[in-house]
Amino acid sequence: MDRITYHFIESKEIYGSHRIQKALEREGVFYCRSYVALLMKEMGLRSVLKKPFVVTTDSKYDCPIAESFFKSIKYEWLYRFNYMS
Repeated sequence: MDRITYHFIESKEIYGSHRIQKALEREGVFYCRSYVALLMKEMGLRSVLKKPFVVTTDSKYDCPIAESFFKSIKYEWLYRFNYMS
């Protein structure tokens, strides 16, 4: 268990059970991946990767901006209401 914690901290808390199992195999300690995952879960070790920030909007374009969908629905309801009365 100490070796699992060591590899987890050494990897800056990035390694999951697959990589830790491979690191243990290189040291001559053989555990199956599911057992390493179970031990990591019991110790509260969980690898969490930060996803890179991806810009999805290009605000520097010359195209006109479309009218709001909700605004058009509101006016359509108003026209239908006036037509029926």
